[in-house]
Amino acid sequence: MKNMEVRYRTYFAVLNVPRPLRPKVGSSKLLRSLKTDDYHVARARLNGALAELQKRLDPARDARASDNMVAAGLAWRDTFARIEAGDRSAFSASGPDGEVADPARLRWEAGIVAADQAEQIEGERGEAAADLFRGIAYGTATPLLLHVDAWLKEGGAKGPLNDRTADQYRADLGRFANWCASIGIASVEAVTPAVAGRYVTQELVGRQIHPNTGNRRISACSAYWRWMRKRAGIQADPSRCPMRRCAIRHTRLECKSGTR
Repeated sequence: MKNMEVRYRTYFAVLNVPRPLRPKVGSSKLLRSLKTDDYHVARARLNGALAELQKRLDPARDARASDNMVAAGLAWRDTFARIEAGDRSAFSASGPDGEVADPARLRWEAGIVAADQAEQIEGERGEAAADLFRGIAYGTATPLLLHVDAWLKEGGAKGPLNDRTADQYRADLGRFANWCASIGIASVEAVTPAVAGRYVTQELVGRQIHPNTGNRRISACSAYWRWMRKRAGIQADPSRCPMRRCAIRHTRLECKSGTR
């Protein structure tokens, strides 16, 4: 039967994950035990189990919508930059006298279209999402993981990173970005020392992460912030990197509880 299969003499609800969501979910299908080997009982429990599985897709749907919004914001940022550079192919608009050629007027016209898109995003996802879109579009907000690939590709002082280290650092930044998203933060500029301290307190010390693991995660964030200042032009004084003092504080605490 569709959406149900038997494993280990037990019926399971099965939900196929839509292909666009599979990279976020990490699987092509989700399973939930119906806790019975009786077909009729399984049928009675199936709809409820499928509803629960659908809820598990909500974070992936939200993440995909966020990815699309970020991509749209970055596209507008590129458009505005090209207009400023005199590239008339970046955006076109017409007025009473024909096609607009003045860069200032062209930017103004492009801004109107971008503002309309921001209003649509606000209606669909709320004011915070619209503000992030505007910030990305106008260059005042940088998505947290925007430069991770470039940073890892360049490597450190000793050259390119090996695959294992790069994957580890990517995972460390991903954990930090996911935690930031859970408290409504999606840009580099919004990460203050207070936010970084809260991350260390809640996610590292609070969850009893081993000091070596915790400090590695903090070091990954610190290195990424320094790279962004040097290579991406993001104004973030490395001496005031949000994570720097947190690493010292975490080391002193030594996460006295268990290891992980």
